[in-house]
Amino acid sequence: MLPLRWLFIDFDSYFASVEQHLHPHLRGKPVGVVPTMAETTSCIAASYEAKKFGIKTGTRVSDARQLCPDIQFIEAEHKVYVEYHQSFHKAIEDIIPITQTLSIDEVSCQLPKNWQEEYYVENLMFRLKDHLCEKVSPWITCSMGAGPNKFLAKLASKYHKPNGHYIVMEDDIPYFLREHELRDLNGIGSSMEARLRKVGIYSVAQLFQCSEETLQNIWGSIHGNRMWRALRGEDVADLPTHTSSIGHSHVLAPIKRAPHHAQTVLHRLLQKATLRLRAKGYVTSSIALSLRYDNGLRWGHEVRFDETSQNHALTYATQALWDKRPSPQEPIRKISVNFTRLREEKNYTLSLFSKPDLKRESVDKALDQIVTRFGKRAAYYGGAHGAISAAPMRIAFNHIPNTILEE
Repeated sequence: MLPLRWLFIDFDSYFASVEQHLHPHLRGKPVGVVPTMAETTSCIAASYEAKKFGIKTGTRVSDARQLCPDIQFIEAEHKVYVEYHQSFHKAIEDIIPITQTLSIDEVSCQLPKNWQEEYYVENLMFRLKDHLCEKVSPWITCSMGAGPNKFLAKLASKYHKPNGHYIVMEDDIPYFLREHELRDLNGIGSSMEARLRKVGIYSVAQLFQCSEETLQNIWGSIHGNRMWRALRGEDVADLPTHTSSIGHSHVLAPIKRAPHHAQTVLHRLLQKATLRLRAKGYVTSSIALSLRYDNGLRWGHEVRFDETSQNHALTYATQALWDKRPSPQEPIRKISVNFTRLREEKNYTLSLFSKPDLKRESVDKALDQIVTRFGKRAAYYGGAHGAISAAPMRIAFNHIPNTILEE
């Protein structure tokens, strides 16, 4: 019998639940959390009361109003969500160490060998729920799952949402999997589902019956082998990951979409990204700039250069991209800037045709120390003047922002 090796904790409608905790008048009511208060934006989270009307992440605000006229919208406070995330971490670790943080609202815990019996795991779940309720909030609930591996434990955590729990034992695996659709499985998105359907696999039960060789051929890589093993409860180690890009994007408010306003926001995004780049110990040799105009058209371009992390060089390259944009008088709705082709600062070789600018490096280092200690308003390059409050911290799916570096 495979032991219960993993516990997975998934907080329910996390952003919306935090808002209902903070604002009692929102409790029990349909709530949509939005990046900015505008009819043209979309919900980044919805309370369970709103989900009953079909509102979910990605639902346009105007559409959400039609689905539920009584819905209340509230602008996201990402810094607050990170603070509560940290509070929950501390409370969980009062009882069991966290092995991995997968996102702002998901963590996994590897169960010690003497904690792997079903009755003990269920008792542990109840203890954790009571402790989180007492230490943080009864309004921010979570659902829990346990299983022989992390894959099944995560799937189990979503089985009895909200505020539920489920334990998958080895004998239950085939029956438990049959209750799910292909897209419910971590690792199967729309393109992989289409690929599976092309070879006649329409259900998880059919997928489970496939041989390891068949899944390897369908995936065309080791990921097929990993899926076969995960479906059977084997504890599959995570593959190593690395940072492939660092960047920021921002949707501008309607009154801030004129090109001269958008340009200051671009410099604000750039300065946030360069601060993170140096803090992580990387250099970059590529910047990609993407724009979405108010008329719906999109434009993007990339420039490459010698590896650097200096503000001066990166600002110069970004400005050159900005100057190349088409329709220079057209209002801009969204800006994205990304550094790619990253390399660790300690593992790259300086160009033979250029020498490091030690004075500028010293200025960047001093600026980073000031911002890290005193905040974003204490010091910044002039290009961002007028937009220092723009592009506030955002939480990506698998990235927990550093509240000091990304405020």
